[in-house]
Amino acid sequence: MAGIPTHQRNIGMVFQDGQLFAHRSVARNISYALEMAGVGGSQRDERVREMMDLVGLSGYGDRDVATLSGGQAQRIALARSLAPSPHVLLLDEPLSALDKDLRERLAGDLRDILVQAKMTAIFVTHDRMEADAVADRVCVMDAGRIVREV
Repeated sequence: MAGIPTHQRNIGMVFQDGQLFAHRSVARNISYALEMAGVGGSQRDERVREMMDLVGLSGYGDRDVATLSGGQAQRIALARSLAPSPHVLLLDEPLSALDKDLRERLAGDLRDILVQAKMTAIFVTHDRMEADAVADRVCVMDAGRIVREV
């Protein structure tokens, strides 16, 4: 991928805090990536509905993102990242800003969503239990190098 420009690599990203657009509704947050990919009209609307179903938030499309709980916001961030069908999804501690109970519940949900979406993902976390709940394979890294696979 080194020779491929960054904007053409077809990689999705979910950040710690979701990075939702406050001025857009839930549906318009999800549709953003599709708009950038040039997907229009009914095809885009259908994909947004599919993504809201996938993350368990059907019917939330018109909501203001400021009304969402932390877990709901992360689900919308995940839906937005999955919408354009990236080749791989990078998740940078997407559950770390949530309380312990919600984090544990969402870890299992996240795994189910990734499996259902048939998505290859790289999930970064410092929480071993979270890694075990989400991942098929777990690697421990130090200074950017894999030091062991557990």
